[in-house]
Amino acid sequence: MYEVIIEEDAALEIEEIYFWYENKLSGLGERFKEDFDKRIDILSHKPNTFSFLTKIHRRTPLKSFPYFIIYRVIQNTVIVLSIIYAGRNLDELQSEW
Repeated sequence: MYEVIIEEDAALEIEEIYFWYENKLSGLGERFKEDFDKRIDILSHKPNTFSFLTKIHRRTPLKSFPYFIIYRVIQNTVIVLSIIYAGRNLDELQSEW
């Protein structure tokens, strides 16, 4: 099993997305968080399953929400760098990781 570390910037993004959905509809933020947590559980067991975004960065989509988790695998650790809206141009964001 891999240790999962969520970078501070990613944690802030998750919180912002959670509250955005919760403000749209009570309980929707919780559904977002559950979707995110399920994907993190998968990453903790099989992080190398998902496709590369760059030579060192990978991405995995959430199942029910239009977001990607951007992460790196270093030895036995998964480092979550960002969670981004799937409609954004990922090439423009690479310099931020």
